[in-house]
Amino acid sequence: MANRIITVLGTSPYLVVNYDNYKNCRYIQEAIVRKRWDEGIDIDEVIVIGTSKSKEYHWKKLTKNEHDTKADNINNCSLKEKLNELSNEKNFKFNFIEISEGFTENEVWETFQKIDQEIDENDNIYLDITHGFRYMPILFIGLLNYLKVVKNVKLEKIEYGMFEKLGYANQVMELELEDRNAEIMELTYFDKLIELSYGMDTFLATGNPTRLTKELDGKMTELQKKYKGKNKHVTSVRGIIKNIDEFHKDTTLCRGESVNEDVQKILAKLDNLKKEENKEIELKVVEKLIEKIDILFCNFSDDEFSNLKELLNYYYEKEMVQQGFTLLNEMIVSFIIKKYESYVNNLNEKKIVDRRNRVSKIMGLAVANEKNIEQSDVVLFDKLVQEKELLEISRNIGQHRNDINHFGMRDNSMNSKDLIRKYREMKDKFIEICS
Repeated sequence: MANRIITVLGTSPYLVVNYDNYKNCRYIQEAIVRKRWDEGIDIDEVIVIGTSKSKEYHWKKLTKNEHDTKADNINNCSLKEKLNELSNEKNFKFNFIEISEGFTENEVWETFQKIDQEIDENDNIYLDITHGFRYMPILFIGLLNYLKVVKNVKLEKIEYGMFEKLGYANQVMELELEDRNAEIMELTYFDKLIELSYGMDTFLATGNPTRLTKELDGKMTELQKKYKGKNKHVTSVRGIIKNIDEFHKDTTLCRGESVNEDVQKILAKLDNLKKEENKEIELKVVEKLIEKIDILFCNFSDDEFSNLKELLNYYYEKEMVQQGFTLLNEMIVSFIIKKYESYVNNLNEKKIVDRRNRVSKIMGLAVANEKNIEQSDVVLFDKLVQEKELLEISRNIGQHRNDINHFGMRDNSMNSKDLIRKYREMKDKFIEICS
């Protein structure tokens, strides 16, 4: 793992300016290195990306320079010489990677590969996009998001030196050195926006919110500190993040009562967010993501049985078929208890678990059309025998769920596509029956 600065060297005649508090810098790279040091970060390597022309003009020797009379003989050295000077203060490596001008798709891919080869597993990357061809920022964003996955790199910062704020070069040369003040703008948040988008896409497609909640929680923690925990909007968003994570765990592990509690918490916080005024500009983007979450949960309510029916659909949309079959089986029992409440009460089972087990047993006998039953179960048994469509669903649930639980290592096991189709048909039929 190493801390690497990746930066681009162009062909313009660079003028001496002040980047933030770093005085008389001809090259933004000097300011970037010193800024890292001031943050307490030791740099292992500076990787400079440039063409043969930028190498000729600015790398080994400074050969392209404007006649800047107010900066004569100030920092009048090449970038290589400047980095060498800096490395004598605090030892680090620096390297120039020569690339083509990128006028074809193949040349862009070659640049992609050259940079890729310089990055190791688990590196921390500090990216400077001030100079170079205009396609370079897009290339870097694509490359580094790729490297996050294949090499587990961390993009610590994206920075841009705002030289153009001072005006054109001829205007800047008219300014005294103390007036040539340019900011180093941090653009890292826009990479976080990409991560948020990926996270939301994954959550909506699969139900897994891990990536989304990680990015949102990090941002909300920053805003909590900023507002000292007193911003209700931030608190509500952070609460939703926590509840969504709990909802995912509970739906994955089939925690029925907990799922309904999670839903109620999410709905309450969504309702609060609609009533609260958001004054934080950074939350405007998050608001759009919250709207997606609101749509996802819009069919849930305060009725537990209705929520479980909605969860049957949710399991299908996320292809969580094993959990879906488990819930469907339990919902049939709940439906019977609700529909035949008076008959179930006559069974004299006081505990909920005993009542459900007793009903499941009677339903199993009805599925098998077993005649040898206890006298106390006869009335409910006779009612259930008439529920032919319900019994057909119950009969098939065990078969399909066992197929999954035994990893398909059974005779006549079904393929994934057919299992999903069967689940859809069975849950649709059940919802129709109990509507």
